[in-house]
Amino acid sequence: MNKLVNSNEKTAATAGCLFVKNARKSFITKLQEWDYTLGIFGVKLVQGNYNSTLVAQGAFSAYKTKILKEIGGWKNCIGEDIVLTWQLLSKGYETNFAKNAIAFTEVPEKLKELGKQRKRWARGMIEAFKNVKVFSSKKLCAKSRFLMCLNIFFPFIDLALLVFVPLGLILLAMGNPLLISWISLLVIPFGLLLCLVIEIKRKNMLKEIDCKLEKRSILAFIVYILLYAFILAPFCLIGYISELINCKKKW
Repeated sequence: MNKLVNSNEKTAATAGCLFVKNARKSFITKLQEWDYTLGIFGVKLVQGNYNSTLVAQGAFSAYKTKILKEIGGWKNCIGEDIVLTWQLLSKGYETNFAKNAIAFTEVPEKLKELGKQRKRWARGMIEAFKNVKVFSSKKLCAKSRFLMCLNIFFPFIDLALLVFVPLGLILLAMGNPLLISWISLLVIPFGLLLCLVIEIKRKNMLKEIDCKLEKRSILAFIVYILLYAFILAPFCLIGYISELINCKKKW
């Protein structure tokens, strides 16, 4: 890993690439296998291109000790890795993504466990906004600030997935395009096209390092594309609200 970490003095942390180790344990883990190879990989790939990876995850990342000591290390919070990463960026440092540094992680095998994890991740995002002055930090570069600000829309997206999209689809089926029109459904083929682009980049990366992964479930891919975000939305919303109203923090 040391050879893969950017030697630029401004680079404070480099996130590695995580894939799912226990993907064959349940259908929930098969869904997460697609999430890690498409969703999470795709997001980090884009953010890394701007030297602004928003989460140098604790599970597999390299940090510069001197800089960590400079900012006081990890805070005592649920989303310690996202808070730390945002603090590093707010001090003018860069965080990158080493797409060819691969490790495998065990993911939740049941929906209840997955829900708890995503509630923690959602709370961590709100914690990051509480701890970092995104709009006023003078050292925060424009690219990092823009990527951070995109996170503001996540609670509204999850609310829309939970309430307005299902209601809109019901109305559309009844012939009333009040919330969603037929043309809105074009988001599905555009989403598939995006997945194809990410998949090509991922496969090219794996060829470069001569790494092969097991075949993933096609059924899980269909459910991932059509329903995965809807499944996670209520858990994420609970996480956002829990942090906003300062509920007791627990794992």
